[in-house]
Parts: sequence; structure tokens; C-alpha cells
Amino acid sequence: MNKLTKRLAAIGAAMTMAVSMMSMVASAYNISETGVGAFEWYTTSAKITNTSTSSCYMESHINVYKDKTGEFVTSISKNATGGYNTYAKAVNSSYSSSNYNFEIWGTIYNSSSPMSGVKWSTGYKYLN
Repeated sequence: MNKLTKRLAAIGAAMTMAVSMMSMVASAYNISETGVGAFEWYTTSAKITNTSTSSCYMESHINVYKDKTGEFVTSISKNATGGYNTYAKAVNSSYSSSNYNFEIWGTIYNSSSPMSGVKWSTGYKYLN
């Protein structure tokens, strides 16, 4: 191999490692955003933030399931009402990803009441 080939191989290997590391970070912490809200999730928390100008009711949820059996263990949820940058953050401080799986989601409603209809729903996110 000549010097150029060796250099290109080293650059390719470094890029592969960097992409690999970025993928691991992305799976550890996730975020999705719209003009209505932002949702951040991980095995230890689910946080939905109102990014609209109107006051809205919002809620975040974490369902916990046993790893091997899929048996439902508990649901952790938090809600809040407010305008721009108000958030609801559910926190899981008891169940580790080594023994449990998680179903995580959030919802922002049209006004300060959950009866007002859904403005934005994150859909279910699954982590294990």
C-alpha cells in the first residue's frame, strides 16, 4: 500500500468510528421537535415542552415492562399547563434498562384542558 492508500484507509476507519459513536449517543438520548412542542426521551425521563405561543395542557408518560416477560410493571406520568417553554417531565428513578423495557410518549392539547383535543402527540417511543 502506498502512503495515500494508507491515509485514506485511516480516515475511513476514523469516520466509521465517529459515526458509530454518534449512533450510540443518539440512541441514548433522543429529541423530536415541531412548531408546537419538543419531546426529549431516555430510559430515565420523558420531557414534553410547549414551543407554541398559546397556553396548553401537556403530559409525558413512561410505561415500564419486565425485560424477559414483557409484564407491565408501572406507569410514570407528569402533566403541566402553560405557555411557551412550559414542560411536563416524567422521571424514572427506580427501573434500569438492564432489567426493564420502556414505552414513552407525550401529548400537547389545544388549550389548558385535556378535553380540548390533541394538538400534538409524539407517538410511542420504545427503549430497552
